[in-house]
Amino acid sequence: MKFILCCVLIGTIARILFALYLNPWNEAPDQLAWQLTINDAAESGSFSYNQLIHYPSEGGSVLLSLISLLFKTVNSVIPSLSIVALLVDTLSRLIQLLIVRKVADSKVAYYFSIWTILSVPLLFSWSSVNFGLHHIASFLPFVCLLLFSRPITNFSPWLFGAFCGLAMAFSYDNLIIIITMVAAIVSGIIPVTKKFAFLLKFFLALGFLFLPHILARTVLDNSFDLEGAHSFIRGIGVTNLISKDGFQHLLELWYKPLPGAFFLLGTARNYYLIFRFLMLFILLFTFIKALKHWNQISWVKPIFILIISFLVLYAFSPFYEVSGSSVHYVSYRHLCYVLPLIVLLILKVAVESTKRGHLLAKLWIVVCIIGSSLFMWNAKPFQTAAYKPTGWILASKFGHDPSLLVRIQRNVPASDKKELFEGFGWGITAALFSHENDEEKSLDELKRLIHQFPKQYRAHVVKGVQFAFDPAVTPKLPPTLLLKINKKLELKTGLSD
Repeated sequence: MKFILCCVLIGTIARILFALYLNPWNEAPDQLAWQLTINDAAESGSFSYNQLIHYPSEGGSVLLSLISLLFKTVNSVIPSLSIVALLVDTLSRLIQLLIVRKVADSKVAYYFSIWTILSVPLLFSWSSVNFGLHHIASFLPFVCLLLFSRPITNFSPWLFGAFCGLAMAFSYDNLIIIITMVAAIVSGIIPVTKKFAFLLKFFLALGFLFLPHILARTVLDNSFDLEGAHSFIRGIGVTNLISKDGFQHLLELWYKPLPGAFFLLGTARNYYLIFRFLMLFILLFTFIKALKHWNQISWVKPIFILIISFLVLYAFSPFYEVSGSSVHYVSYRHLCYVLPLIVLLILKVAVESTKRGHLLAKLWIVVCIIGSSLFMWNAKPFQTAAYKPTGWILASKFGHDPSLLVRIQRNVPASDKKELFEGFGWGITAALFSHENDEEKSLDELKRLIHQFPKQYRAHVVKGVQFAFDPAVTPKLPPTLLLKINKKLELKTGLSD
């Protein structure tokens, strides 16, 4: 236990020091927007649900907002949401290590403990960045492993269902835990005698614990009024949740995003190629060995199903992303959820299925230390905050209420207000016209909303409307629409009063 606590403590100190150097939250518009919203809630005393929840699909963000409010009184150079991220990251690593010590070989637990100190660049960066819940929820698959390790006589469908319901309400990433559970029952990995009865009880418990989240999404004010029913998860509608390029992505992820997610060395291209092919070999070796020793390595089945389920869902989702030569830690944020699980499988397979497994495990840890060290060596501090995309995010959520946006921006430095208000114009335009809304009504709504901003900021908002049609930004809007907007606003070089 002392060794585990020591590894967790050293890892936390290293993450705090690196966060103070890098300021990664400045390059996370999602967190900047969320932080500004929480700051306003604290100062105005308006603790409404729509300000506590970041996105309607992220039920866990309410809890994190409430914890963050406790640190608003702390005069710290680290934002309160980042303090929460560091605390949850520390607790998450501790939970992972305690569970691995319980369910795995002592040597596997030993190697995994050492690995968590510096882990890999992606996880190291996300330890102090807080949005999306992918990294923060990464301990939940380990809890699933703990439940799977229980004797069959102690398998309770009510317990599993309750856990899955709460996990899904916290983050939709945890859908893979439900898939794993059902697959384990149907395939006989969990040898229950009455499968239908077991699954019925499981889904009843799941539905009961997930119901409050559904009610919160449908009854309470979640904002995002401009997007309305078009948005299910982060602006994506239900009908667009499956990518038509899913099969191509499923093949591609093994040699592009997955290796890239581990080491984030896009700017050091030679190193990146070396690590990419090394990771491709390690991943293929691990998964082939896991399949070969399917019945011999303990709990390899549930961990394998968890990983594969996540990768398949990710490949077919609209959130699949391949970063270019300049790799950013935000690019592969979704993979934070599954990387610790993949590393555990790598170490487990190496130790238990090969004669020189301990040597391979040690080499893997060395590779990760080198990767993290190179990343930290090449990292440059983010000195300025990305306020234009922050404005886009705030406007996509609160664009129907310009007075609230004006109130939220109070604590933004004067030099950055121009960019933020341009982001407001960009976000409102994207929310109104990127979905199948009535175009004429949307044009009228855009004009009405712009005129609700203070006159001194109105020109910046209009500039943001123009920016929404830049070919380099998404969502892409038709250039012909800009002509209609200019006509509606009676716009030539500025906005008429």
